[in-house]
Amino acid sequence: MKRTALIILALVVLVLLTACQKKVATYTITMQDGTPYTVNTSAKTVFDGMYTYAYEFYGNSENYTLTLTYPDSSTYSYRMQAGALVGYGAAFDGASGYAEPDILKEALSQAAPSKRTPERTAIIIVLILAGAITLAAPRFAWFIGYGWRFKDSEPGESTLIINRIGGAIAIIVGIAMIIFK
Repeated sequence: MKRTALIILALVVLVLLTACQKKVATYTITMQDGTPYTVNTSAKTVFDGMYTYAYEFYGNSENYTLTLTYPDSSTYSYRMQAGALVGYGAAFDGASGYAEPDILKEALSQAAPSKRTPERTAIIIVLILAGAITLAAPRFAWFIGYGWRFKDSEPGESTLIINRIGGAIAIIVGIAMIIFK
């Protein structure tokens, strides 16, 4: 029983470690007009092939402030609240040859990483795996959690039922995390 528990623990650790990877910091986005924009998330810049624009982003997808700084140091800001535009910065004249703020904002939104990160994937795998083990073998799950502490003890029937319910809930949460990204 202890050997099986150690093997499962080693497999879980292995799965967690294989989910680690370096995050990509540069994305190239081609807009509808065919212009490629390179977004560097670590340097917080956007390059349109001619000019480099800096950006600052604060908040989340629903409530945020985005400030674009142009090569001539002029700035343009967006402020979103509950997904609706509630404020913006200086007017853009377009005479300078710089990219329009809406195009830069669109390039940044396309380059935004998805919510499916390696950490999230590892959590989903662990939830579903632990839930399946607990649902299929509640006595084993009890032993891993508590039984190893006591000599010659067995779980009660209600404990096994609660373990099965907990396993089912863990599986449901894992599947919900897959569906609702």
